[in-house]
Amino acid sequence: MKFSDIVTELDNGRVHEQLSDELEQIVDGVQTHGTKGQIVITLDIKKEGDRAVIGCSSKAKIPKAAMHGTLYYFGRNGGLSREDPRQLSLKTLAPETKKEAN
Repeated sequence: MKFSDIVTELDNGRVHEQLSDELEQIVDGVQTHGTKGQIVITLDIKKEGDRAVIGCSSKAKIPKAAMHGTLYYFGRNGGLSREDPRQLSLKTLAPETKKEAN
């Protein structure tokens, strides 16, 4: 029996359907994100009396959008801040103006 025949028949066709779906997701991810994908198919074959039982599992590595790091500063109080605590703010640098009463 050919490999393609066996994969098509495993679990009444569900394995072939799942592998096809995973392959489609990988191809879409490769096209969208430009990184490589991978599918690993494992067939487990065991003997039960005068019969063979074949099980299948797969691991798909579907490319995803890259997540980039974001810069934070350690704050004076130990927390994180998007603003550099050493940097003076424009409010600090601007001269104070007094409003005159009319």
